[in-house]
Amino acid sequence: MAAAVGVHLGCTSASLAIYKDGRTEIVANDAGDRVTPALVACSGKDKSIGLPAKHGLIRNAKNTMARASKMIGLRFSDNAVQQEVHASDCKIIDKDGEPFFELELNEKPTLFSPKEVVKLIFQKLLEIARANGGSDIEEAVITVPLHFNDEQRAATREAAEDAGFDVLRVISQPAAAALAYDIGQSDRATVRTVLVYRLGGTTLDVTIVAVNGGMYRIVATENDTTLGGVKFDELLAQHLAAEFQRQWKRDVRSNARAMAKLMASAEHCKHILSSRDTATCAIESLYDGIDMNSTLSRARFESLCFSLFQQSISAINRILTKINLTKDNIDQVILVVAPLVFPESSSLYRSILEKKKFVNPLIQTVY
Repeated sequence: MAAAVGVHLGCTSASLAIYKDGRTEIVANDAGDRVTPALVACSGKDKSIGLPAKHGLIRNAKNTMARASKMIGLRFSDNAVQQEVHASDCKIIDKDGEPFFELELNEKPTLFSPKEVVKLIFQKLLEIARANGGSDIEEAVITVPLHFNDEQRAATREAAEDAGFDVLRVISQPAAAALAYDIGQSDRATVRTVLVYRLGGTTLDVTIVAVNGGMYRIVATENDTTLGGVKFDELLAQHLAAEFQRQWKRDVRSNARAMAKLMASAEHCKHILSSRDTATCAIESLYDGIDMNSTLSRARFESLCFSLFQQSISAINRILTKINLTKDNIDQVILVVAPLVFPESSSLYRSILEKKKFVNPLIQTVY
C-alpha cells in the first residue's frame, strides 16, 4: 500500500506524519527530533535547512531566513509582511510589489522569495519522509492557518508540489485538529460544538467548529498575532538577562548576540519545564567572557508568564462573547499548546472550560 503524508509548516517549525498500512506515525528528522525548525540559512556557497540553520543562527542571523510561511502569497505592503520587515534579522526588500529575502550566497547578493524558502523546507520534509520508509509516497495533505486566503493557500500548495509532494488537499489547522481526534467521523450522527485552541510559535488561534454529520463548519475564530510560543521565550530571556545583570552588573539587553544566546537557552529551558520541575540555563561566555549559570523552577516560570496565560484566556472569553455562547455550550475542547502544557496553564483553562480534552499537537497539525 502506498504511503501518504500529512505535513505541517508553521512560522517557526515544521513536522510530518506518514500514514501506511492503516497506521499513522509522526516521523523524526536525522537529529531524532519530531519537529524541524522552519529556517533556511546561507553560508558561503552552502545552504542549510532546519536544525543546522538554527545551530548557526547566533553567528549567521543576517543570512538566515525565518517565518517565510507567514509571508507566502502576500504583497510587500501587507501588514504581516511589514511586521517581518521590521522584525527580521535577514533583510527583506520590495521587488515589483512582492517581498524577497536579500542575503549573501557565494559572495553575491541573492534574492529568495518566501515561496522559494518554503519549497526548500518542504524538500527537507520530503527527505525526512523518505528516510523513514516513505519512498513510495504518492499523496500529501498540507495544513495551513485558517486565516490563509486563496493566494496563500495556492502558493503553499505550489511550493509543496515544486518540492516533490503530490498534494491531495490543503486543509485548515482547526479541521486537522478535529480529524486527528476523530470527532464526528466514526459516528456520523455526532452533533457537537468544538473549541480548538492552538498556540503556535507566533500566533494564538481560537476557533469554534460545529460538527454535524461528519462535516465541519467554522462558526467563528479569534486570532491574536501578539501571542505565541516565542513570546514565552522572550519573556524568559529578559528574566535571565536581568538575573545576569543582578549578579555581574552588566546589562546584555542591548547586545544582539548575547540576547540571541539567551533566547536559545530560554527555548531549551521552556521545553524542559514542560515535563520537569527545574531547568538549568548554562551559557558559556555570554558576555565579556562571563558564563551564565542559572536554575529556574517551573513555578517561577509560570509566575513570570502569568500575564501571557491570562492573555490567552481572554481570547477564549472574547470568542464566546462574540457568538453569544457560554462554556456550557462547548461539548469538547482541543488544546494544541505544544510544550506549554504546564499545571498553571491547564488549571486556568479548566477554570473556564471544564470539558477539556487534549490532543497531541504534532498529530493535530500533520494528520
